[in-house]
Amino acid sequence: MQIKTESAFVPAHQKLYQDILNLTLSIQESYPNYSSWYKNTFLEGLKQKERKILVAIEQGEVVGCALLKKT
Repeated sequence: MQIKTESAFVPAHQKLYQDILNLTLSIQESYPNYSSWYKNTFLEGLKQKERKILVAIEQGEVVGCALLKKT
């Protein structure tokens, strides 16, 4: 298993960002509008270097992640 840190938005990593969203979509049950928050707040924060992602990848597939906010 490989653990990667994304600390800046990289346009070429769009598939990774979509895979993370797909992995975490089940949170919508307790976090309404999660998809919108992820795209409009989290990824925008990543662009501003206010947020980070830790992602676990196994055999080329995202199997875990942590969405972090720098405060």
